[in-house]
Amino acid sequence: MKSNFLKSAIFFGLIFGAIMILEFLILNKLNVDGVKNPSLGVIINLLNYMVFPVIFVLLAVRAYKNKYNDGYVSFSEVLRIGAATTVVAALIFSLFNVAYNYMFPEFIEQTINKMRDIALYQREKMLAEGAAETDVNSIENIEQYLEGTRKSMQSFFSVPVTIVMYAIIGIISSIVIGAFVKKDKPVQTEIVNPES
Repeated sequence: MKSNFLKSAIFFGLIFGAIMILEFLILNKLNVDGVKNPSLGVIINLLNYMVFPVIFVLLAVRAYKNKYNDGYVSFSEVLRIGAATTVVAALIFSLFNVAYNYMFPEFIEQTINKMRDIALYQREKMLAEGAAETDVNSIENIEQYLEGTRKSMQSFFSVPVTIVMYAIIGIISSIVIGAFVKKDKPVQTEIVNPES
C-alpha cells in the first residue's frame, strides 16, 4: 500500500513541481516587472500557494483512492499523500532554483534589484499618500532585508525552508480535502455463533 501511496504523491508532485518551474522560466523570459505588474505576482502566489496545492493533492488522493485502494482513503492517508505531494513539488522546484542560481549568478542580482525597486516604489507611494516616515520601512531596513534575501538565494538554505513551507501547505490542504473525500474501509467483524 505504501508504494502505491507514494506513486500517486510522486507523480502529481512531479507535475506540480514542473509547473512551478515552467512558470518561473516563462516569467523570467518575459522579464516581468513587479512594479508595473504587482497583480501578476499576487496571482502567481495564489496559484502556487493555494490553488495548485489543493488541485494536485486532490488529484493524488483521488488517484490513490480509486486506482490503488478500492475507493477508500482514510483521513491519515489523505494527510500523508498531501504532505508527500507538496514536498516532492517543493524539492523539485527548490533544487531547480538552486541549480539555476548557480548557473546564472546574475539572476540573483537582477531579482534583488527588482525587489528593491518594488520596495522603494511602495515606500514612496505610501509617503506620497500621507503616511508618516515612522509608518513605512526605512531604506536601511529594506537594504537589510534584501541582503538577507541575497544570502538565502545563494545557499542551499532555501531548499529545506521551501520543503517545510510546502509540507505545511500540503497538510493544510489535506485537512480541507480530507474532510470531503475520506471514506474509511468498513470494519469487518466476525459473527460469533452463540450455540458453539
